[in-house]
Amino acid sequence: MPDWDDRLLLEPGTLGPRARQGHRHPHATAAIQIRQRDVGTSDQLALEASRMAPPGGSEVVARRERSGAMKIYTRKGDGGQTSIWGGRRLSKGHVRMEAIGSVDECNAAIGSALTCDLPQDLAAILQSVQMRLFVVGSELMAPDRTGGGSLPRLTDQDVTDLETVIDSLVQSLPELRNFILPGGAPSAAALHVARGMCRRAERRVTTLSEAEGAISVVPAYLNRLADLLFVAARYANDAVGVADIVWSGQRYRPGGASAWDC
Repeated sequence: MPDWDDRLLLEPGTLGPRARQGHRHPHATAAIQIRQRDVGTSDQLALEASRMAPPGGSEVVARRERSGAMKIYTRKGDGGQTSIWGGRRLSKGHVRMEAIGSVDECNAAIGSALTCDLPQDLAAILQSVQMRLFVVGSELMAPDRTGGGSLPRLTDQDVTDLETVIDSLVQSLPELRNFILPGGAPSAAALHVARGMCRRAERRVTTLSEAEGAISVVPAYLNRLADLLFVAARYANDAVGVADIVWSGQRYRPGGASAWDC
């Protein structure tokens, strides 16, 4: 897996109306720094030319392997097991793999939201978050930190970074006085879906932590990320002039009957 190491740097109070309209605030900084080390291969499978082979057959595949290119399939998981860092084999239904998969689902949901029309500053923030979610995956994949090489790790600063971004976004939004429903603009609705998936990942990690011990700062990071995604959804709505959908606390009876308090 590529070794991603990025950092979100955002000063408090730097997101304003111009940013919501698709412009970067002159003092806003959303810097993404990516470091990727070469990825080697081990236990290479014997490769044979077949109908599925790329142009050039096995010679091309072998050349890609010599260059250190990442291999998409290994066949090692066909029996329902997979490996984590250090060589430990686990069932793909193991609670740890459920946690890792849920984090991946959250990352994919954020990627889907990024295909919507989001303000540039918010898109930069979410892209940086996607990078850090790969680090969350490495935390879950290498619980005892054994095995060769090195992996990026989360720190308390990662949680603080999210809090800084949340505070910056909130400053430019109308004050929240009610519970709100997920929805509004398509971009905001997509971010609410990502938020729900983040909460599921948080629950899966909590279950894993209860079963196998505390997991670094991952639970706190996911907790804060869900908060950020909630605020990001409001920010996306506000950017296109869509008001929050306030929960009324009432039921509606079909046929035009009057509503009543729950």
